[in-house]
Amino acid sequence: MVDSGQLKSHQQPRKPDCIALPEISLSDELRSIQNQIVVINDSGIDMSWSIHDIFTARACDELAVKLAEAIPDGDIIHVRARLGASSDFLVHAGVLRDDFVYDVEGVHDVDDWVERWSRGLDVEIHFRDPLSERRTFASSQSEVLAGDVADALMGVPEFAKAGISLALL
Repeated sequence: MVDSGQLKSHQQPRKPDCIALPEISLSDELRSIQNQIVVINDSGIDMSWSIHDIFTARACDELAVKLAEAIPDGDIIHVRARLGASSDFLVHAGVLRDDFVYDVEGVHDVDDWVERWSRGLDVEIHFRDPLSERRTFASSQSEVLAGDVADALMGVPEFAKAGISLALL
């Protein structure tokens, strides 16, 4: 299970503040992981965050890297909002495999997932090679947390087929 510990980061917490996302039906196991609280030390201040909040509003790209390591044939997918001709920012990241996206909220049809995270925004969809995204981690502690959460997610019912190679399905 996820180990509560301290995680240092230089990023300020960012929370989605403009879009109410539709509810998703979840197993008790997945909801339990999402609701776990982790204390993050940010510039000397301890802040309590749920796993769900960390990996939807702060470090979804870190979790995507670790999930991609656990999901055979998975590619990292980013929804990025355009801010102008040469600038964009990451809205959310997950792992795409076989028309489904895996993230801290579960498993989603790729079209539904893109719609969910792009509402009201001018977006681009980017695909990333998991090996090129290793530099994503803010610290060694954040990498450990993302790995622990990815391992826990791979054990919930929603992710049952994710760990099986497409060649074996």
